Amino acid sequence: MKFSLFALLAVGVIACSSPQNKPAQLAESHPDRVARAISSDIDEEAMARTYDRLLASEDPAAEMTGYFNRLVAIYFRTDNLMKDYDKHLDDLYQNKNDAKISDLQTHESYARLISAWIMRERMTGKLTYIYRRNVEGMFNRGDNSPAAEARRQQVLAVNNAFKRALKKHGQGENKIALQSLYAELIQELQEYRAEKKLLRHSSSEREENALGKNLFATAKEQERFIQSKREEIDARVSAASQDVQVNEEIAELQPDVQTYLEDQFSGREPQADGDVVASSSSKGNLTGNTFRTGRWALTYDDGPSGKHTTTILNNLEARDMKASFFWLSSLTPSYPTLINRAKALGMALGNHSHSHANLPKLGPQGLKREIVDSTATHARMYGAKPTFFRCPYGACGGNGSTIRQMIANEGMVHIFWNIDSLDWQDKNAASITTRVTKAMAIAKKGIILYHDIHPQSVESTRMLMDAWAPEIKAGRMRLLTIPQAISELNSAAGMQ
Repeated sequence: MKFSLFALLAVGVIACSSPQNKPAQLAESHPDRVARAISSDIDEEAMARTYDRLLASEDPAAEMTGYFNRLVAIYFRTDNLMKDYDKHLDDLYQNKNDAKISDLQTHESYARLISAWIMRERMTGKLTYIYRRNVEGMFNRGDNSPAAEARRQQVLAVNNAFKRALKKHGQGENKIALQSLYAELIQELQEYRAEKKLLRHSSSEREENALGKNLFATAKEQERFIQSKREEIDARVSAASQDVQVNEEIAELQPDVQTYLEDQFSGREPQADGDVVASSSSKGNLTGNTFRTGRWALTYDDGPSGKHTTTILNNLEARDMKASFFWLSSLTPSYPTLINRAKALGMALGNHSHSHANLPKLGPQGLKREIVDSTATHARMYGAKPTFFRCPYGACGGNGSTIRQMIANEGMVHIFWNIDSLDWQDKNAASITTRVTKAMAIAKKGIILYHDIHPQSVESTRMLMDAWAPEIKAGRMRLLTIPQAISELNSAAGMQ
């Protein structure tokens, strides 16, 4: 019996979905595109063992349900932790003239948030890896031997379990918890289609459309959904706060996270022009706290995204504003046209690693892929070697660490932030904008963190751009790219 890859992929999704939204835009293909790695701190050998165990499992559905339950629990627990962070922000804002922004970014509430973020990305990476292996396994017929056929049947069983769990957990209020996962799965499918030159394939397009149906097209659509499920979401957030396993794992991660947050903000102020350079010392780490008052850099991580990055570029161009983008080298080879447009508009393009791995957990080969190889890929796509790097989650180890040294060896300055929008968790553009505005009032200068892969990020930064326009016109505010900020800091005038 001949199996169709995309007919198999459709099991459990296409059968129960009707196309309501247009499929997500297919990534531009590129002959030298780099295969995407898992977005987690678990190495591929460990992930492969997990997948092989699933293939051999007598009940893959039970294991898959456990994975999805965990991902949803982490999301709702993080929502609760965000409230703790916002409360601390409000306390500082009440005394904004005397408060220090470092008191917010080194606070235990932020360390817990980042710990939960790492946990969520780890689980999302695991599920994305399983999906990709399902796609590859069902496409590859092997040598038509009984053993190959038996393995294909195992892949089908795992795929069915995956799709049933995805459907079950994507219903009701849980849908909001799976937005990042849906986007990752669509990206995997798009990249696989481009890699196999399946740019026009009706079954794959239906599969992509079925996944895309679960994504919110706009921030307003997402906010309406949240309001309609407010009571259920609040109940899930409350219940998640009592999840013993999730709380224990957050507590286990928190000390390391706390250490590197404190390290980021412990560096000295620049002492002389030319003081910000590629270095594993504090000279090579920029948080925004060293900017002159009224200087700001708007930065975006994790893209590019064909849809959201394009809209952000439209918004920036319409207001003659510039931003800096930290992109993944697993994605940039698929977007040459978008990259060229960003360059033409004067945007600054940096490196955010290859696959968003938690770098301190990687060995030498993993670090080479995420730092050295990613820089080479970006240099090819950008037309010039990037001069600045941002570690995923900001996790680079301390000053003088191996990671910081590798970044410096590639001629890049590491760029942290002092204003976190929390757009990676918060789905409401208005509350994100309020959070950023309050933090800016405390910091009075600095680097603002957003992500160009979420609809709420597009809307929130549009709102901020409109609010900033009169401030910029009146000279009370300057919006700089990261290279402009470094150049200013390294000039005699910038030290005044």
